[in-house]
Amino acid sequence: EFRRVLFRSQDGGATWGAPFVLDEPGYGDTISVAPKLVPFADGSLLALWQARRNAVGEKFILSRKSSDFGGTFGETQKLNAVAQSFPGGVASHPDGAVLVAYSDERNIERDIFANHSGDGGATWTTPDVIVAPSDKAESVGPAPAIGKGGEAWVAWEEKKRGDARIDV
Repeated sequence: EFRRVLFRSQDGGATWGAPFVLDEPGYGDTISVAPKLVPFADGSLLALWQARRNAVGEKFILSRKSSDFGGTFGETQKLNAVAQSFPGGVASHPDGAVLVAYSDERNIERDIFANHSGDGGATWTTPDVIVAPSDKAESVGPAPAIGKGGEAWVAWEEKKRGDARIDV
């Protein structure tokens, strides 16, 4: 069983404090993978990861925001509307915009979905938005980018059913 923990250093990495268990409360019974940390210029920090309940096949994309660069964290937020999502990518902009993109198997083949925050991860759009339907393809490995004023891009690998090659 894997739990995502954070270790904080207050001296640039020379020494490290006690661990903080990121997936408590609410998701302590999950296997958590693919953690990502997004720092912001205002001193806040966003943690993102995927949590799975293998016994029932649920897969969540989760986040927690810290306003004091990891001193304390707010509540865990679920970014995906259906618990069928795989770890994805995250992009941020200095203005506080965040874009998270992930593959999801709710429609049998994996499609790419995204969720957006305009305030550094304090709140998220709901529900998650499909970027492009799969059209009988497996879409994986999303890599998002977000620019000033809300412009955004998502790139991913796509394999058509029955096709041995992968299109990027």
